[in-house]
Amino acid sequence: MMAVLGVNADTAAFYFVLLSFTGPILGVIVGGLMTSWVGGYNTTKGQLLQCLAGVLAVVFGLPIPFCNDIHYMAFYMWFLLFFGGFL
Repeated sequence: MMAVLGVNADTAAFYFVLLSFTGPILGVIVGGLMTSWVGGYNTTKGQLLQCLAGVLAVVFGLPIPFCNDIHYMAFYMWFLLFFGGFL
């Protein structure tokens, strides 16, 4: 079996578990707290905050297909999952 990006299965599994558990969970917690802090999702500030989080999710998601290093890919993927949970 050929390794993608020169990464073995154990390293890929480690990053998968780390990213899929920490990113979205922390995003939901931080997103809920920040949205409540600005007044809730029905306020103008809350909606602007959610739009900003959506834009940041796109910004961090766009470079992922072009990463040649697992560390950069994991960095961008973590923030993509974080801001997805934030939303």
